[in-house]
Amino acid sequence: MKKSLALLCLSAGMIFVSCGSRETYVQPEIGIAEGTGVTEITVDNFRFRDASKDGQLDPYEDWRLSPLERARDLVSKMETEAKAALLAEKDFIGGPTDDNGTVSFENKIKITQEHIRFNLTRWGYAGDSAVYAKYHNELQKIAAATPLGVPMVIITDPVHEAGTNENSTEFKGGDAQNTSFTPFPLLLGLGAIGDPEIAREVGAMQAEEFRSAGARLLLGPLADIASEPMWARVGHTFGSDAELVGELAKAYIQGLQGRDDGVDPEKGVAATIKHFPGAGPNEGGMDSHSYPGRSNIYPGNNLQMHLNTMRKALEANPAALMPNYSIIETTYKGKQIENVPAAYSKILMQDILRDEIKWDGLVTSDWGTLDGEESPMYGMFGFAMAWGDEWDKPRGQRIADFAAAGSHQVGMGAPDYWMEALDEGYITEEVIDEAAVKVLELAFKVGAFENPYSDPQEALAIAEANRKRGEELMKQAITLLKNDDSILPLDASTEDLNDTPGIQVSYIGYDSDEIEAYAAAVPAFTVVENAADADYVIKRVSARQGMYFGLDGGAPLSWDGEIYVYDHDTQSPSSTLSEQGDHPFGALGSASNTAVWTAVKEDFLNTVASMDSKAKLILDVHMIRPFIIEPYIDDIDTLLVDFGATDKAVLDIVFQMKDMVQDKSVQPAGKLPMAIPASDADVYAQFEDLPNDSANQTFKMGDGLTSY
Repeated sequence: MKKSLALLCLSAGMIFVSCGSRETYVQPEIGIAEGTGVTEITVDNFRFRDASKDGQLDPYEDWRLSPLERARDLVSKMETEAKAALLAEKDFIGGPTDDNGTVSFENKIKITQEHIRFNLTRWGYAGDSAVYAKYHNELQKIAAATPLGVPMVIITDPVHEAGTNENSTEFKGGDAQNTSFTPFPLLLGLGAIGDPEIAREVGAMQAEEFRSAGARLLLGPLADIASEPMWARVGHTFGSDAELVGELAKAYIQGLQGRDDGVDPEKGVAATIKHFPGAGPNEGGMDSHSYPGRSNIYPGNNLQMHLNTMRKALEANPAALMPNYSIIETTYKGKQIENVPAAYSKILMQDILRDEIKWDGLVTSDWGTLDGEESPMYGMFGFAMAWGDEWDKPRGQRIADFAAAGSHQVGMGAPDYWMEALDEGYITEEVIDEAAVKVLELAFKVGAFENPYSDPQEALAIAEANRKRGEELMKQAITLLKNDDSILPLDASTEDLNDTPGIQVSYIGYDSDEIEAYAAAVPAFTVVENAADADYVIKRVSARQGMYFGLDGGAPLSWDGEIYVYDHDTQSPSSTLSEQGDHPFGALGSASNTAVWTAVKEDFLNTVASMDSKAKLILDVHMIRPFIIEPYIDDIDTLLVDFGATDKAVLDIVFQMKDMVQDKSVQPAGKLPMAIPASDADVYAQFEDLPNDSANQTFKMGDGLTSY
């Protein structure tokens, strides 16, 4: 498609108008790396990247065409093995071999000979984002030098959500543990803030950081409703308010992708909304990575609420979608949903997603969805999730069923999956072509074919600029649930409670030295090491964390509750203690899990017991899941909840500080994004698909004091 120009300018970002059709184009930035053979060519005064290195403008190189047109042209030029490789989302072994971003020989082979183009980066191998930007640039150079120059699409898991270790003694700045990414509160914390515009802002900031480090596709966000509070991934949802979850997920996706509808190729990161149709109703609070937790159940007949939330989030037109591992055990419009993981379900993926909702992006499976007992990963780790009717089928038949349902790309799969299915007659090459087109559409949408490179120094500068805002949002999410006798804020009017002159405060947090500056800023305050010597004890603890890869029973919300084997017949815990999960990949036995959290309870009780009878306890709980606090509520004078927060963020709220000066404009602002049940028994009795369904609640969704 050649068009004459009314205006000539070669700078990226300039607008060009074709006089013939009056179409308007914006010249994108073109990225060229030396030594790849790729050059820049000019056609109609526009600049293009000659990925094929033939001196001609091929349709797939023409950014004026739609992603669909470009993808179809490129697929027509590709060998079958290369097309099949697009349908496998991989995880390269290791990362950069040094701080220059050097690529290992093994990973070069994956690009040049195995044709891998979609790679999930694990960020823990190097010290900062700049090293990864260099590494990803090197991967892109290797890909660019191949005959068609198909770029890499670097994938990332969510890594910005802050948290704590089990004993709440160590701040964790995100799952990546990469100190150059900005720590933000958990998505559950964005639910506590409850403002879609802030969710959009966070999405945009995180996209900026991801792109600067070379990533263009995020496996997130979760748009699941946290309807089953024992589910391990509750903290990574926006909460249990179905309407708000949809609005926040939609806004976050719009910020991440850079547009209200779809992806901005110049600044956006493609979102993968998950886990369709909603993974919140995990049976018994288990996890569908494991066989016992393979089902979502709907005793409240509430599938439609979960679908409505997904439908709202899909209004942002995320580039990709990840279906749930689970078998969805319910009916839809009178039809029983198939006894298969969601990615294989024609009712879910075709009737609902495509025909009713009209979404038409890339479907990428959760990892292990195509694997059964024949998988090496199953033999080594028990990692295989082709549940239900798919389990005993040949893998080629699974591929055929997966594609027939409208799914395209296999998480943790291999090109061999598709080639075997083709060779064995389960699918035709047209099936591979159709899926490959959909995968490449995403690569074109994120601008990878125009400029796949990133600036290492920019990666560091962007994260540093965002860091203050991340901490502000941690503070904004903190929720004040109890403040007896208006203990907070601690300030010049705070009462001296013991017989020692002045006010003594003890801080049991990540860094106990952090409080020194706060005490020094308020008259009459001094810091003491021992809780026994304090007027006011500020202690941080963590709610009990769930078991991500699952056990054969749900992990209770109480610190010391035992894990009992789930009885599928009665849909409740049995009287048999869980000894270990069937899923050794990351799972612990009940005794190990319970022992860790019982120790947290004992430490908390020891602190309470050591305090002076007149002293006051200010407790901050990191809420990765709801927590059973009812048995201890009378021992707690002030109760705060954080969703990933530094010591500074917590102490700013406790002392009402802004830039280390007491400021009455600093007020608690968070609202509980989901209810806190009163007991484990209440949790067991509630319906998995109905949010906030516990009969007895210590605190309700929406609770939170918002002024001192």
